[in-house]
Amino acid sequence: MLVQTVFALLFIYVPYPTVCSHTHTAALPDLTEWLNTNGATVHPGMTVGLFEHEGAEIRGVFDSEDLASNATLLAIPRKLLMELSHFPTFSKADLPSTTTCQKATGTVGSLQAMRFAAAIAWEASKGKTSFYYPWFKQVPSLEDFYSFLPVLMEESVHKDYAPLPIMVKVAEMQDGFHLCRKCFEEWKVVKGSPVRQLSWNEVLHGMILLNTRSFGLDGGRTLALVPLADMLNTVPNSELNVQWEHTSDTFTLRAHAPVASGAELYDGYCDGCSNTVLMNGWGIYFEGNPTRSPHGGQLCLGEEGAHLRSVTEAALQPDGSASENWLSPRCKANVLDLPQGPLRCSLARLSWETCAAEWSTESAHARSSLSFGQAHPEIAKHGPTSAAREFSVANLRGHR
Repeated sequence: MLVQTVFALLFIYVPYPTVCSHTHTAALPDLTEWLNTNGATVHPGMTVGLFEHEGAEIRGVFDSEDLASNATLLAIPRKLLMELSHFPTFSKADLPSTTTCQKATGTVGSLQAMRFAAAIAWEASKGKTSFYYPWFKQVPSLEDFYSFLPVLMEESVHKDYAPLPIMVKVAEMQDGFHLCRKCFEEWKVVKGSPVRQLSWNEVLHGMILLNTRSFGLDGGRTLALVPLADMLNTVPNSELNVQWEHTSDTFTLRAHAPVASGAELYDGYCDGCSNTVLMNGWGIYFEGNPTRSPHGGQLCLGEEGAHLRSVTEAALQPDGSASENWLSPRCKANVLDLPQGPLRCSLARLSWETCAAEWSTESAHARSSLSFGQAHPEIAKHGPTSAAREFSVANLRGHR
């Protein structure tokens, strides 16, 4: 199910949560204890482990017991969810009536998103004294998001993959963040401002958490961050095995089909979405996505298309290494050592999905003779390192 909540503030869909990345599993017992102590019910078999996803081991959630269809995994009072209404200082805050802030928060949704992101940042800044500290311990850091989320891409990455259609949306999103930053700076100096002690990076982190991990409740009118439920990974629709529902009092997560002990639990992020949409919102790439991104046509050709092809083929394993049901080959291990390596990897795979047919038609010989070192010296000089191997057992995330 896709919650069609779109904020002009950030220019992206906000349907479902994304899971965290470089977080130790030791945080989960603290989180479940906090939930149970505060009136939630957590299935006793729920835990975390590492699961193979597209060549990497990714942290995911599973249950140590066989689950019957409709078995309850989580029942959480809404008082434990992070919702803007739980932070009255921010939910009622007036932002400056400047031209910049009017542009950044010109709709009810964008205004509420700005307030909520600031509230998340303010709560996180409390550290161990925050009521939500057990949840904050397991969410991705801004550095984690930087490694894979398109809206945070550096200019060098944008130039390498400029022809891709996703880049238009990324530029719009980055412009939106820039506008929000200017508004935040104006809000920060207002007398009595609740964001006076916050930095832009703290609020930016709050925005990204809101955009990648929130659930749309009350028909999409209310965004909520749901502890533990936000840790589930996602897969194409046919493999989903949990679903959530809510009332005015409780958020509930259930198995919607029998789930074997030890099998990973999967929640839906985006119903039938292409990899272009999944990449844009969460940095996710499904190598077996049944919904293909459109072929690129002319954008894959010419001078820019040739550069796109060069960086793509330099990043990917040989075409013959791909399974026949994959949309693209997997990445070479040392690509992950590059700045924003996981993001580059996903963009390379998206480029192949978009342009491989055009490149094959244009010049099969040129593609087959392209050598790793000739294609991209910046990548070629790196050999597989312990850093790459270590990253492979982390959640590349967005990468689910």
